[in-house]
Amino acid sequence: MIEADLRPNFWVPYGRFANADFAEAIKIFSGSRTTPMDLTPGKRVKVALFYRDLIRAFNKKDVKTFAKWLFNYKGFWRFIPTYDKKLFKRLLKELFVKKVLKRLSV
Repeated sequence: MIEADLRPNFWVPYGRFANADFAEAIKIFSGSRTTPMDLTPGKRVKVALFYRDLIRAFNKKDVKTFAKWLFNYKGFWRFIPTYDKKLFKRLLKELFVKKVLKRLSV
């Protein structure tokens, strides 16, 4: 099963971790009423979405998730969007600068 935000700019780059072309899989699935093929049989990949995972951890005060990102648990760092420096800087600013300032002002 693929659950995805339909704005492809956010999740399409993560296809490389599942050895799949998500756009092609969605085309196949939406073009027919059959079940989608298993693109990586026998292999399950949990993809941690850097921004959303850290926002959730920050809001829930989830130290365990922060530790996973801090210590590269199961290779979490490979999901950090370093392929786009502008996006990465914007995410870091949103995650840390704005959130920390907001918490301090309360």
